[in-house]
Amino acid sequence: MAEPLLEIADLQTHLFTDRGVVRAVDGVSFSIERGASLGLVGESGCGKSITGLSIIRLLPPSARMVGGAIRFEGQNLLELPAEPMRRLRGRRIAMVFQDPMTSLNPVFTVGTQIAEPLVVHENLSRRAAWDRAVELMRQVAIPDPARRARSYPHELSGGMRQRAMIAMAISCGPALLIADEPTTALDVTIQAEILELLGRLRRDMGLSILLITHDLGVVAENTDDVAVMYAGKIVERGSVREIFRSPQHPYTIGLLRCVPRITTAGDRQGRLETIEGVVPNPFELPPGCAFAPRCPEARAECDLGEIDPYLASEGHVVRCVARGSSVRKTSLDKTA
Repeated sequence: MAEPLLEIADLQTHLFTDRGVVRAVDGVSFSIERGASLGLVGESGCGKSITGLSIIRLLPPSARMVGGAIRFEGQNLLELPAEPMRRLRGRRIAMVFQDPMTSLNPVFTVGTQIAEPLVVHENLSRRAAWDRAVELMRQVAIPDPARRARSYPHELSGGMRQRAMIAMAISCGPALLIADEPTTALDVTIQAEILELLGRLRRDMGLSILLITHDLGVVAENTDDVAVMYAGKIVERGSVREIFRSPQHPYTIGLLRCVPRITTAGDRQGRLETIEGVVPNPFELPPGCAFAPRCPEARAECDLGEIDPYLASEGHVVRCVARGSSVRKTSLDKTA
């Protein structure tokens, strides 16, 4: 079997604050094959974005990776010196951030910012990089790219700014694209266009994509696999088809029940279902399963300590005592 493009094993990233330590990413493991896409799903604050930032080693000052491994093309990025990591970041791994307005520099034109990675990583001249930037803007369907390249970020709409960010991200032909909530604050029509663009680029360029989102509908339509994250841990992982057809973890089941559905004429959906309770205080996580205080299937064993994952079916991994008690446990420390 070919080696995955990206393999994360037991990644632990902690935030060190005046109040104490937050285990923002607590033993996360997953892999992405070449040309495949994985959706990382969960509520705000569960550790999704910190996971993405850990991969490219662009963490906030209070954060530090304290364990695990991130292997990209067979190389452990946590052991890579700063300069080789800088050369890899933006060239082989690129990231599209949540808010393009704050990610783009307001005092430089969009074309200049798209051209910069080409100058740094590809050693192109300023003129050649500018021409390539205009072509990239055309590739991501920004209208009149030669004129828009001379615009400043505030002169573009939200959708065009996000397209510019995507153009910058793909400028050096990366193997992996991390898209962190790429459709946040965009209207529904523009969201669909951005996601369609990412899908086309994935097919045309052979990109692997890590799509970080809270929207299960986005995952269902745009990824091959899904990992559901809660309080720093992945509680369920598998193919999109398997997770949506047969979710096993109570948190995943709750998320799916919260998704609005279109009903046929005469049918009434009634009120949307919700998950009772609130996300636990990150400084005071309960012992065992962090979801237990909100879980309708919780039992005494949920609070006894670390929950071992089990294999629900081929490639479908679940971290749950209640669901796993009747299924033969499998050691999955490296894959769950």
